[in-house]
Amino acid sequence: MQESITRIWATTGSRPRAICQREFEWTYLYGSVEPLTGRTHGCRLPEVSTAAMNSYLIDFSKQLPPTEHALMVLDGAAWHKTGKLTIPKNITLLVQPPYSPELNPMELIWGNGKRNYFCNRSYESIEDVELAADQLWLKQTQSAKSMKSLCGFGWILSTII
Repeated sequence: MQESITRIWATTGSRPRAICQREFEWTYLYGSVEPLTGRTHGCRLPEVSTAAMNSYLIDFSKQLPPTEHALMVLDGAAWHKTGKLTIPKNITLLVQPPYSPELNPMELIWGNGKRNYFCNRSYESIEDVELAADQLWLKQTQSAKSMKSLCGFGWILSTII
């Protein structure tokens, strides 16, 4: 996750200062949400790659009940659509058109997390960033009701029901 600067409330005419960290170390959250139930699955991995995506897909697949098949909506990241992915039999991948984050429910979770957990903050170490990322995921996904509300796009729910 990369922190960023965002707007803050301040007295009219003032120019508040915000923290901006310029050195980076990276950690990555992989996550999925089922819009109908609000059920989530996520993990933090050290990289974005085909190997990491394969690892996530295997773990996600194991979490599904034996009679369930998941349709996973993905953006067009290279590691989402490479021919080297090993896709479990109980998952179908649907890669969205380029530059269409509004079609991907997870983008709302990531955007909300960046705004509320990473903007205008500085971290001492990668361990602090990892802890913040873990807390972001746990706090945001603890309520199935809020996940359904945030990710239950009409076009998705109308095709499921």
